[in-house]
Amino acid sequence: MSTTALTEAVGAAMTRIEGREKVTGRAQYSFEHDLEGAAYAWLVQATIAKGRVRGVDTEAALAVPGAVAVLWHDNAPRVASDDDLELAVLQRPEVGYRGQIVAVAVADSIEAAREAADAVRVDYDAEPHDVVLSAEHPKLYKPDHVNPTYETDTEKGD
Repeated sequence: MSTTALTEAVGAAMTRIEGREKVTGRAQYSFEHDLEGAAYAWLVQATIAKGRVRGVDTEAALAVPGAVAVLWHDNAPRVASDDDLELAVLQRPEVGYRGQIVAVAVADSIEAAREAADAVRVDYDAEPHDVVLSAEHPKLYKPDHVNPTYETDTEKGD
């Protein structure tokens, strides 16, 4: 970063109420404030590429000192609409990809939440997944727009 750019950035930061504290490293961020009764979450991600969650064994997870709860599609609060699968976390048993969130361990510390998440056992009905990419694939489609309003195809790039 050039000296001019750095000076402009610092000047812009100084016009913010918390700018001086942030620039000098003295700002306190939300995680640095003590909060009575805070809860922490750690994600449990799918280990299969496609299928259904048949069940979740939470016994060992809930035995972890500090563990509060384990949420999964069977006990998670319902959202108003689960039409948008990107936002419908823990709403359905279907697994669409490896790494999908299938449960969340909640505890009184981040360390306990991570340990509890590691203790969660998920039982799956795995299904075959399709990873063949071809122009003739029966499920091939082209959205009208992506991310969120850019044209799908462009002339840029190689």
